[in-house]
Amino acid sequence: MIPPLGTAIALAIAWLVLPLALHAVSTARTLRNSDDQAWVQFLSRQQWYVFLAVFVDAPVILALQLERAWPTHAAAWAWALAIAVGATRLVAISRASRVVERQLRGFEPAPSLRRAQFEALLMALLPAAGMLGALGAVMLRDYRAAAGSLFAGILLANLIRVRRAGVLGHRIEAVTSGPLRDHVFAFAAQVNVRVDQLFVMAANDSRLSNAFALQGRQVVLTDTLLAQLSPRQITAVMAHELAHLRHHHPRVLSFAAVVPNAVVCGLLSWTGPWLFTAVGAVSMASFVLLSRHFEYVADREAAKMTNDPEALVTALVVISCANGMPVRWSTWTGLPLTHPSVAQRADALVRAGLMTTAQATLALSRPLADPERWPWAMTASEPITGTTARTMGSQQLGWISGSACALTLALLVLAARFWLRGEHTPLVVITGAIVGAVIMLALFDRGAVANYLRWRTPLAQKLQPGPHAIYAGLAPGDVPRLYEGYSDWDVGFVEADACGLRYRGERATFAVAAADLVAMERVPGLAGWFASPRLRVRCRDAQGQLQCFTLRDASAERMAHLAASCTALEARLKTALAQTAGSHAEPLPNGALPDATQITSEDPGRATGWSSLAGMVVPIVMLSVAAGLLTGLPFAPAWGPGVLEVFLASMGALVLVRLPYLLPRRATTN
Repeated sequence: MIPPLGTAIALAIAWLVLPLALHAVSTARTLRNSDDQAWVQFLSRQQWYVFLAVFVDAPVILALQLERAWPTHAAAWAWALAIAVGATRLVAISRASRVVERQLRGFEPAPSLRRAQFEALLMALLPAAGMLGALGAVMLRDYRAAAGSLFAGILLANLIRVRRAGVLGHRIEAVTSGPLRDHVFAFAAQVNVRVDQLFVMAANDSRLSNAFALQGRQVVLTDTLLAQLSPRQITAVMAHELAHLRHHHPRVLSFAAVVPNAVVCGLLSWTGPWLFTAVGAVSMASFVLLSRHFEYVADREAAKMTNDPEALVTALVVISCANGMPVRWSTWTGLPLTHPSVAQRADALVRAGLMTTAQATLALSRPLADPERWPWAMTASEPITGTTARTMGSQQLGWISGSACALTLALLVLAARFWLRGEHTPLVVITGAIVGAVIMLALFDRGAVANYLRWRTPLAQKLQPGPHAIYAGLAPGDVPRLYEGYSDWDVGFVEADACGLRYRGERATFAVAAADLVAMERVPGLAGWFASPRLRVRCRDAQGQLQCFTLRDASAERMAHLAASCTALEARLKTALAQTAGSHAEPLPNGALPDATQITSEDPGRATGWSSLAGMVVPIVMLSVAAGLLTGLPFAPAWGPGVLEVFLASMGALVLVRLPYLLPRRATTN
């Protein structure tokens, strides 16, 4: 039964205000009772309020049918009201978290971190907001508005992601070389788990101490974790994260969090909004239960990998204390939490026969007294050519080229509908694929080198190269590889004279004496539509072993200029080396040559081959739908050429762009 409009407005106000009042009361109680359980109890209550905001608010508002007050724009008002109530609640939750964290943990985040965390929150909430808007539009049978709302939320979240590369609003940096990287990769190989990249997160400002296993076989450690745990404990934590990767836990959890709600959104016109709430509850419960189960599984695996359960439990105690969490909490408090308490995890190891009760009790009460730490510290200033800069550049180029391609193809399909009078024909898809590939390659021609041009001035200010130095990219070894999506592991300046060759970069500084240079020659670079040869330098190291690395001119303004710039680079270096030694020759700096076997890299064929196309389906679907909404193309194939043709042509364009990698070729190894 639908209440009268006045009663419905009063009920809506009460539904918004009463939970906010309860939330304010519970927050005040937390601030008064600041014992060791206060923070975890507050986080537990926050989870319930988030569920209320995401899964319950919209169905309640839609059931009251407040849009009756504005009948001429019912769909828009239903969308706005559903979003506004949930957003108001989420803002209150975020504000309360800041107040409680400041008092209980003595932590006040810097403005830059607050901004980054706010953007991370937006990235998580915008898809949910789009889903709520779609819920309201579907209930009013406005399917185009529903599709627009859903995909607008997803696209806006991805636009923010392009601007902010990191995890949970924190800066991360890839550890591509060094003893920590070598230890992690050696241990992963020992337990037969593949790791593609290790990252360290700058989390000291937020006092976050943790480790994460991410999709794509990636592991993240916080710098605070490395400062607080011994190498023995770090190995136990790494074993735990490797167990997550071995059993594909990140992928399963992502599926459990997204798919049920996505399916329900597609069936809302038949099921009604309350099934959305029911499935949200089931999805949340499933996610929590799965996450807890996976933690127990990873703990058991880690204890077996290291044969050192005490190191794992003591590490978990240190992590919990550093994050303001107690070792034990009540069943009710832990109900919405994704991780069991440390005491529960230690008890599970005892039940599995991996440690005794006495060992568990001792580990929970007394941490390991080991002052040794991994020698790692995040730099105060962000690296100019580091992970953030590389990731943002790649994502920006990908979304810009994909958006331009999808919009152009949508206009092409729109023209085809006029000329072909709504008839389907493969010619539209084939022509669109060719046009889209040309657009992508044209943007790639300049976009792929744009980052290098932006980096040149700040790198020169930081590295202070000589007046005759050449701006160059460096890659160890002579086999083309990818380093965080780029063909260069490091970017810096190279110069030569009669004494030898000198290189200064952010990640490496070394020199090769003229007597140790063996050969300098052009070799093929990465496969692609643009020739990208590199200059291979073969030399002998201090032990007399033959080594090699490749260089390329990083000042080229277009990919099409790389071949000519490589020839010019070779000529300049050889001319400088052939000069007679004089007073202007600079002394050679110290530094070891980078070893390709000790640097993290990726096979270009794996990164851009056939298997990588599956990961591009969802972004291309989003861009195709967005382009279809902007141009008014139909979604259903029965209505003639439309979004389906845009999607197929976009996928065809992507295949054409990556064709040099998709064709059979000689396998490469590092």
